[in-house]
Amino acid sequence: MRKASIATVLATLTLAQLQVSSSYAQSETWERPDVKAGDSWTYQEKDLWTNAVRPPYTLTAQDVGPLTIKVQRTNQDGRHFDWVYTRDWNLAARPGPRWVEPYWPSYSWPLEVGKKWSGKATWPGPASMTGTWKASFESKVVGVEKITVAAGTFDAVRIESKGRYSTNARSGSWNGWGGEIIETIWYAPAVRRAVKFTYTDTSGARILRKDQTELIKYKLSE
Repeated sequence: MRKASIATVLATLTLAQLQVSSSYAQSETWERPDVKAGDSWTYQEKDLWTNAVRPPYTLTAQDVGPLTIKVQRTNQDGRHFDWVYTRDWNLAARPGPRWVEPYWPSYSWPLEVGKKWSGKATWPGPASMTGTWKASFESKVVGVEKITVAAGTFDAVRIESKGRYSTNARSGSWNGWGGEIIETIWYAPAVRRAVKFTYTDTSGARILRKDQTELIKYKLSE
């Protein structure tokens, strides 16, 4: 009888430990990465609609300030382009310049499983469009996954975002244009950036863009 009681107690303690461990894993948080000047990441893009693989490109952190990260993108042909992100790794400006106001809301730190956030963004259209684009996003941290890409195998935080976008242009082919964006990011703390992300842009039944980007190599400054 005593042996049965001890076994029951041990089983109860083991179950409690497992529950605590599971609870701890679910409540773990990830702070904003300490990006440093000189950090670089090389990515490869694939068009999932046509299966075409695009030439790789490298992003290098040129200057890390209290509010922004200035990044230089270097294409395989040697051309350079300047990009600007917020300190939180949210896109603020692309070449053109094409500013995103206030920014593309990809991240909201600290990250933890189950966390949700929303955001809005506005950005100018191409020269042929007289108006601007605007979008509203809903994002959520859905879990932690072990993911393998060309650069290695990483523990990554998976973020899923959905957004609706439209334009205020009221002339030509842009009149009333709008659609939906679905974006998934696998952020790896070990590399201070995403190791994989997918991006799908649809308008009605039409798929306008469906891309997958993966990290193929990286170098971090000490």
